[in-house]
Amino acid sequence: MTSLKQLGYVAFDVKSVAAWESFASGVLGMQLSSRHSNGALSFRIDEYAQRMFVEPGELDDLAAVGWETENESELLRTVERVKNAGRDIEEASREIADYRGVKRVFRFRDPGGVPTELFYGPTLASAPFASPVITSRFVAGKFGFGHLVLSTDDQLVSQRFYVDVLGFRLSDRIVADVYGYKADLSFFHTNGRHHSVALGAKQKKRLNHFMVEVESIDDVGLAFDRALKAGVKVTQTIGRHPNDGMFSFYAKTPSGFQFEFGAGGRIVDDASWEPRTYNQISEWGHHPPSVIGSGLGTAVPVKQPGTFTGGSEPRGTLVEIGDRLAMHFHDVGVGPPVLFLHGSGPGASGWSNFRRNFPVIAEAGFRAVVPDTLGFGHSSKPETVDYSLEFLTACLKRFVDATKIDKCAIVGNSHGGALAIQFALSHPERVSKLILMAPGGLEEREAYMKMEGIRAMIKAVRDPGGITKESLRRVLKLQLFDESLLTDDIVNERYEVAVTQPSRVMASLTVPFLAPELHRLEVPVLGLWGQDDKFCPVSGAGALTTGCKNSRVTLLSQCGHWVMVEHADYFNRACIDFLKFGI
Repeated sequence: MTSLKQLGYVAFDVKSVAAWESFASGVLGMQLSSRHSNGALSFRIDEYAQRMFVEPGELDDLAAVGWETENESELLRTVERVKNAGRDIEEASREIADYRGVKRVFRFRDPGGVPTELFYGPTLASAPFASPVITSRFVAGKFGFGHLVLSTDDQLVSQRFYVDVLGFRLSDRIVADVYGYKADLSFFHTNGRHHSVALGAKQKKRLNHFMVEVESIDDVGLAFDRALKAGVKVTQTIGRHPNDGMFSFYAKTPSGFQFEFGAGGRIVDDASWEPRTYNQISEWGHHPPSVIGSGLGTAVPVKQPGTFTGGSEPRGTLVEIGDRLAMHFHDVGVGPPVLFLHGSGPGASGWSNFRRNFPVIAEAGFRAVVPDTLGFGHSSKPETVDYSLEFLTACLKRFVDATKIDKCAIVGNSHGGALAIQFALSHPERVSKLILMAPGGLEEREAYMKMEGIRAMIKAVRDPGGITKESLRRVLKLQLFDESLLTDDIVNERYEVAVTQPSRVMASLTVPFLAPELHRLEVPVLGLWGQDDKFCPVSGAGALTTGCKNSRVTLLSQCGHWVMVEHADYFNRACIDFLKFGI
């Protein structure tokens, strides 16, 4: 269950309340509910006394989003989670609660700056809803007002907040080029409605559009005709979306942002729903009026998710793994799955470790899946858990289940190598081969504490002033034999992640002594180790060759801890040969 029951209401700050009154009633078919003393209007679409507020102002933008909780105790639990997430949240006055028509309401701003309200106890209307123009009914009630598509400063930060703190669940994602515009949207649900909120890139306004749904497609057509007759600017013609199945059109509100009017949206059943990534915004239709009659034969190239061209780290996908936790990952290629597990240095992520490798592996005919381990990259970073290898192994099991990986080869670097070994020991039926680069856990703890790189990393993360770019740079230099490979872009990229990591991640990260268990590995093992590794003792290479039943280990000269970086071409060839042909 999510923390929130539904999207209870929305409020807009508008320059012309009068224009909105005729638009909301005459085009959308809402029923005027109240005229408030502050000049605002509120409207109904179902049994709730107030679903939409139109408030006088100068923004012509979203003024508030009201999320309803099941009861007062759930409201207070959610408020506490918002506080623990570092958001300033305060209870609104009795006067404001009465204005909203609720028993209690708390206010804060989400990570994208959207004014957000949490409430319980809405007032229900004393008379049945009666639309001036709708012939069927609005789809609201237990599903809430409809949905919103919000602008975010950082999509992944907002996604983590909505999933980890507010309890939303990922429905799916769309990454597509639409008439030259790059759409990158993630959709989240809190009840059976396919999505109550979607998060997209930063735009001028907080709101891209809101959606209201009706039961009949005839009412969609009638609303389209009413919009044309009223001189409302249609922005997208009638069409159907591939993810939520909505039959709808888009047009401009009197404030300039868009609304969507639709029917036939899909219902999500969490017991069977599987999030997907789509590369088109519509199955058909939803064309801008400007292209009608101009010919649609000139196709805009669609960039498939996972096609990377360099530069800063691209965003991947979030998948929920339970307990309000989500893992971020990149998923590229088609074929036998290969799972890439990164190391544990500050600011590490799957992309930063394997950006030179996994696209090549994918091109060779494999499905390359590159997650960020919990506590790292853009995955959830809970502050109340111990990041033991046992905990992370259990989370990895949830991840492969969620991403429908039945059996895979695993590539693991450093801590990721230890995680790969432990996962293969715990779930041998899910692993076909192991590729290990200087994996941890092959010596006793004291041996690692003597390594120059480990000592520098501990010093950096334990500094009372926090990690800095310079202390991070010193640690990353020790990963390499050739320090010139460390660029400012790499440091900046890692630093942006490092500062988001709670101190508990590195403080509680533990790896048991795994060498005595290597004989239990039945799968072929390819080991790669840099002769100049300053983090994991090279003696571990011997443990692999003597402990594993079916292994080949290669030592590379003039190479530090990052084999896949300093000898990327060799690493890629060796991996592909091993994946295709074995030892």
